[in-house]
Amino acid sequence: MSGFVSRIKTTLRVSQRETRRIFSSPLYVFCMIIAPVACFVFFLTLMGRGVPTELPVAIVDLDNSSNSRSLTRNIESFQHTKVIAHCRDFSEMRDMMQRGKIYGAFLIPENFSKDLQAQRQPTISYYCNYSYFTAASLAFQDFKTMSELTGGAATRSTLRAKGVDNEHTNAFLQPIVVEKHLIGNPWVNYSIYLNNVLVPAAMMIFIFLTTVYSIGVELKDGTARKWILLADNSIFKAVMGKLLPQTAIFFVLGTFYNFLMFGVMKYPCHCGIPAMLVMTYLFILASQGFGVFLIGLIPNFRFAMSMSSLWAIVSISMSGFTFPVTSMQPSLKALSVCFPLRHYFQIYACRALNGYPAFYCLDHILFLLLFVLLPLTVLYSLKGVLLTYKYSVFEVLGARKIASTTLM
Repeated sequence: MSGFVSRIKTTLRVSQRETRRIFSSPLYVFCMIIAPVACFVFFLTLMGRGVPTELPVAIVDLDNSSNSRSLTRNIESFQHTKVIAHCRDFSEMRDMMQRGKIYGAFLIPENFSKDLQAQRQPTISYYCNYSYFTAASLAFQDFKTMSELTGGAATRSTLRAKGVDNEHTNAFLQPIVVEKHLIGNPWVNYSIYLNNVLVPAAMMIFIFLTTVYSIGVELKDGTARKWILLADNSIFKAVMGKLLPQTAIFFVLGTFYNFLMFGVMKYPCHCGIPAMLVMTYLFILASQGFGVFLIGLIPNFRFAMSMSSLWAIVSISMSGFTFPVTSMQPSLKALSVCFPLRHYFQIYACRALNGYPAFYCLDHILFLLLFVLLPLTVLYSLKGVLLTYKYSVFEVLGARKIASTTLM
């Protein structure tokens, strides 16, 4: 029992030293408090209602008939798009699109009304600039809906003129009734989809950088021996004591953003806030574990800082929320398990959005636990490096440059 108490006291002694270092350094305060909070507020207020609206589009009405004007008015009533220009011809529309003033255009050809009345199948064209993928997709959706409604209305008029009643007309226009069920995010809200990955990703970047920097700076400043000796020559106590105050700060930040998203902003959380808090805490510990593993695997301050930045940024692409992991190359699919953000995203989608039991994402929870234990594989080699490594002036200058560039 006395040995356990002694280990606790030693760990707390190291933690007190680390706490003083954190709050005496503007860089620590910025990376661990100011920057994460600023990111939370920025991302959570970036997309407003979560669904882009009033995307600028143009209409090219070459027919100028009552039917084409009615079609134009219908397009103007859609939520996602806003008609900002009525172009005289195709060239004017193309010029506006090339200048980036519009995301799409709807072209009504000459003789549209005449061909419609004569049942000659007039061609309606719409153009979407997919250089802006999201905006163009929404414009395309509105244009496609409008063209389908127009075609259906024309067919309905033709059938009525031939004496077909409404029941048979509806059966002809829609022989199969399609029911649409949007699961997980039925509001199709971009803010709900993106922020629950971007916000943890931003925090993960700062966790990686802080963890690697806090250990690497002991090498840089030549204080590694004092740090180890303060921990009774135990690398385990030294690392635990160093990470403890950082963990406490990041736990507070994780609690803050969970209550902000799920409590204040009312993002869907079908599993309950306490359950997501536990997963967030596990994600923080996993990110710290990976940071310790990285500096232990690459005991070079400059290189480790570069790798932590690169790994954190690549995590966003490998997490599966920008591109499905199942559609990646087999090698990349296998590599995706090496990113903590990948597992957190899957847990969030399973638990918070869908409300499934934890059993359905148990593999991802176990992967996060493995990340927490990962430092155990490098602790003893890290201790040897900390006690023997001598830093050159060129590595110090390079590390400072990388840290400042990353924060910018």
